Amino acid sequence: MNRPFNTVAFFEFEFHNEVLKAYVHHFLPISSKIIVFTNQFNFNQSRQWSNNPKITWIVETKKTGLHSLLDKHQEELVYCDIIILTSMPEVNNHEISIKFPCPAWLVIHNLHTSFGNVLQHYYIGKEWWKDMLKLIRYIFYHGNKATNTILNNVENIILPSENIREYFIKTFQDSRFPSPVIIPFNRFEKQVIPLKNEIFRMVVPGSITMYTRDYQLLYEAIKLVLSKTETKIFLTLLGKPRDHTCEKILAKIQQLTGENFTFQYFMEFVDQDVFDDILLQSNIILAPLQKETRYDVFKECYGYSTESGNIADIIRYGIPGIIPEYYPFPEEGAFLVKKYQNADSLSEAILHFIENDKNKNQFEELLYFCSEQVSKRILAQWEKTHSKMDTFGHDG
Repeated sequence: MNRPFNTVAFFEFEFHNEVLKAYVHHFLPISSKIIVFTNQFNFNQSRQWSNNPKITWIVETKKTGLHSLLDKHQEELVYCDIIILTSMPEVNNHEISIKFPCPAWLVIHNLHTSFGNVLQHYYIGKEWWKDMLKLIRYIFYHGNKATNTILNNVENIILPSENIREYFIKTFQDSRFPSPVIIPFNRFEKQVIPLKNEIFRMVVPGSITMYTRDYQLLYEAIKLVLSKTETKIFLTLLGKPRDHTCEKILAKIQQLTGENFTFQYFMEFVDQDVFDDILLQSNIILAPLQKETRYDVFKECYGYSTESGNIADIIRYGIPGIIPEYYPFPEEGAFLVKKYQNADSLSEAILHFIENDKNKNQFEELLYFCSEQVSKRILAQWEKTHSKMDTFGHDG
């Protein structure tokens, strides 16, 4: 494959280590050199792939603003063909301009948070008074000045799916970005073939909070499954509780444990190696996603304004998944998932996989999600959308 990029730089100073991993591997086939600017956490989580000779790591031990990073590493960046910002970087609210030495593309994780009006997309949950205070504080003290500083100075934005791109164009019609680039947050790595034993292993990856997943529905579905099968089931919630919202439901699920049902979750951060090992032994991934979730004070809609990491997990290892009916899964991977509408249909989907135990898909079926195929699509978009201007960015 041609390598039109000499040097590509990635900036990741939040905790999206899996997105960083996928993007680096998407660009490796079409780049001669990659420089990753990141923090110690992401570097530690990349230990299984960080020693690639084409990758140079620059690890910042302290949280540094974007302006300072660009100044500090100007010598390395001036030779880059493109900068990929895989998270919204830190900028001061009083700064109105950022000068990139080359084209910069920004990954958008939450459309409403990045482009929406907070009065149209605010989130109010059960603790409504706390959420109202957060909303008032946001309006009067924060706003989206820092976000707009970045958006006004990048050449393009990156979205993870065609469906989210269509939602962006329909909802926001932002003239700064008429043709957003699509680069998925996932890639097919290798086929999972779970160990053949008496235990059927189900995993719900991700931090545990009712803001993102409907654990009450999951509990009801598991009760139904246990009443209809003698198969031994091991359920793992592959994350730790993020807040107090799940204390009661975790206790209820724990009460289901018995001869045919085992349940585990974690009280500490799950290291990437442990995360991968558990997935490698799993029969199915469960994604009991809420239709709406939150990011800061904003309401986000799964599959439309934001992407669930569970979708990446299903594709990454080709593990069968069960997802909500509303979630728009890529057509090319439709064979990987079954969908549910309620607890009854979720239990039926679980029983289907228990009874059929079909875990192995043909490698050719998953080629669309391999990094080299994604690389070809990146090249086509680069040729179509890349600006030839001498200066980059947009007028504020």
